[in-house]
Amino acid sequence: MKIKIIRRYTGKTCVIGKFKVFDDDDKLLLECFSLEEDKEGVERNKDLRIPEGIYDLKRHSPSRFENTLRSITKKDDDTMINVYNDEVPASRAILIHWGNTDKDTQGCILLGLETAK
Repeated sequence: MKIKIIRRYTGKTCVIGKFKVFDDDDKLLLECFSLEEDKEGVERNKDLRIPEGIYDLKRHSPSRFENTLRSITKKDDDTMINVYNDEVPASRAILIHWGNTDKDTQGCILLGLETAK
């Protein structure tokens, strides 16, 4: 699987984009909105969004979000999803997780089905 991130709207403190998930045959599996930080970069340990582009996915463990994820999915072995490519290494630990505002992103990607009015 891979994802494609396309930025759409830039606000004062965040960026809203389109987030698309494709299978290995490039069939679109999911499309939703993304919320990320307003500043971009590839440096580690900084609250920066990753560059627009195509990324690979892999499971990531451990994560401080795992207990909440497992309580939601009811799967004791569920792990977070890590986003990476040649420019953004998996070791940067850019995760897809929940949150409501740009303060919840911490450099990661938040997903939603709609944007605030």
